Amino acid sequence: MIRSRLFAPLTLAAVLLCAPALAISPAAGGSVQASAAQKKPPTVSTGVDVTDHLTAVEQGVFRVLDPDSGTVTEYDEREYLFGALGAEMPASYPEEALKAQAVCAYTIACLRRAAQRADPDPDLKGADLTCDSSIDQAFRDRQTLCAAWGEDAQFYEAKLDGVVDAVLYEVLTYDGALANTVYHAISCGRTETALNLWGTEVAYLTAKDSVGDLTASGYLSEVSYTPAQFAARAKTLGVTLSGKEYAKWLGQPTLSDSGTVLTYPLGGKAVSGKQMRSAFSLRSAVFDLKYTDGAFVFSVRGYGHGAGMSQYGAKCMAEDGADYTEILDYYYNGCTLTTLHALAP
Repeated sequence: MIRSRLFAPLTLAAVLLCAPALAISPAAGGSVQASAAQKKPPTVSTGVDVTDHLTAVEQGVFRVLDPDSGTVTEYDEREYLFGALGAEMPASYPEEALKAQAVCAYTIACLRRAAQRADPDPDLKGADLTCDSSIDQAFRDRQTLCAAWGEDAQFYEAKLDGVVDAVLYEVLTYDGALANTVYHAISCGRTETALNLWGTEVAYLTAKDSVGDLTASGYLSEVSYTPAQFAARAKTLGVTLSGKEYAKWLGQPTLSDSGTVLTYPLGGKAVSGKQMRSAFSLRSAVFDLKYTDGAFVFSVRGYGHGAGMSQYGAKCMAEDGADYTEILDYYYNGCTLTTLHALAP
């Protein structure tokens, strides 16, 4: 899933200056990662002609760094989108959910590429983004995905090829700039705002009910630690815990309206929910914490940062009859679905 990196707005023209024209055309469908009202679909822009902003020096590609090997591989846009889609959402999900995911993945990739080519990060070794889901969105090549799908590979490969072809070159924009289409696997039942997560208000990353997520098999998770283990992890946050009255190590957290832990007092020191999630290896920052039966127990709801589209929520909406434009409009309200015409076949 895409991680919590926010970018300054980039105009569509600026993005396309960095995105040359394209001259050439896990098991059982699982992700290698994790009922809505009828909504008005995003406005589809038909007047964006970006031909003058494209360069014909090279074909439209994404350069992907594998941090483990240090290798940078170049993929054409279609093949990259296939690999990002297959890596980030189960191929067994409904096609309309997969289409929504593909638009989000392509928009994010274009945003990453534009930012990187405008101000290169030397750590990326000339790449536009990585295949590491802890940094960027996940990516696996076609061969790896098909191996993971096993006997269903032919079916899922054809399914994802059809999805990619249906939405290739479609992006979400807001006020003429590419939208930061972050997404996550499962919400806690309501998505979170960008302001609460990252301290920056983003008009289209607001809190949305996503009650279908409550039915996800991975909605609830539990993590427990002995007092010694808990104290050791707290120390990585700069918190020293001592004494045998373990319940008194914990204070009363501050929560957002969506339920995300904003701050949590540990040993008298306030730490953020994001820090707690990382230090204690939690699936989200929506959690309850108590000391009981000799252990500190986290009860965690959802999976991921909680902003933008819930992938499981998209699945539920698609199963209820929503198409991908309605899904995108619900989770990214106010954005415009735009086709990059000069890139399209």
